[in-house]
Amino acid sequence: GVALAVIVLEVARTRTEELNDKLHRLTLITAASTQTFDVDEILAVVLRHLVECLGASHGLVRLLVGEGDARELVVRASVGFSPAFSDRYARVSINEPWVRRALDPATPYLVYDTEHDPHVRRRMEAEGIAAMVLVRLPGKDAPLGVLCVGSNAPRRFHTEEVHFLVNVANLLGLTIQNVSLFEQAAHAERQWMYTFDSIEDPILVHDPQFRVLRANLALGQRLGAIPADSLVGRLVAEVLQPHADSPPGRRRPDEY
Repeated sequence: GVALAVIVLEVARTRTEELNDKLHRLTLITAASTQTFDVDEILAVVLRHLVECLGASHGLVRLLVGEGDARELVVRASVGFSPAFSDRYARVSINEPWVRRALDPATPYLVYDTEHDPHVRRRMEAEGIAAMVLVRLPGKDAPLGVLCVGSNAPRRFHTEEVHFLVNVANLLGLTIQNVSLFEQAAHAERQWMYTFDSIEDPILVHDPQFRVLRANLALGQRLGAIPADSLVGRLVAEVLQPHADSPPGRRRPDEY
């Protein structure tokens, strides 16, 4: 009895170590993928590796869109699912019973291996899925969506594997939020640059050493510097210093 217990504990320890190593690799993959600032690309890469490292056959990530009771879970990445399934169930209402259970804060995950819900069972059978784990993607203030991993072979996902999926879901939730912040910052910068270039008066921004950081389109046109970005890094005095061959009407630096 003691020997058997030792063997069971050793197997569990080995499995946990393997899953921790896989989580570390997924963390590196996610970190590298964030350079694209593309949520769908990140989800596709991580989901593909996740399904592979768990020896599963199917994977799906759905993210929440909309407001209030009109919110829906929309497919953003999938592995192993047929095009017909992805098209038919591309969007599901949060009012479906299984969705409410999946998004319940008191339920970090759901395991489907002896599922009695006829709707869920029918969808699993249609795709040949024998066992499935559904994990909530947590956000700062509310759930962001769900992560699903399934197997077409009869199996029970071990407790360590389920906890591994919960950790991956936490990592994905954080990554999605960070990428969204980057996207918002990039959008704000693009809007600022558009406004900056729309101003008809010549404008430049310099650092404490009087090197040009930004120059708008009007200044570039006035100085004959196209594109205006070619002025970046040069000293303000150099940029605004008139030369002998300056076009007529070129103003002195103190007149700008």
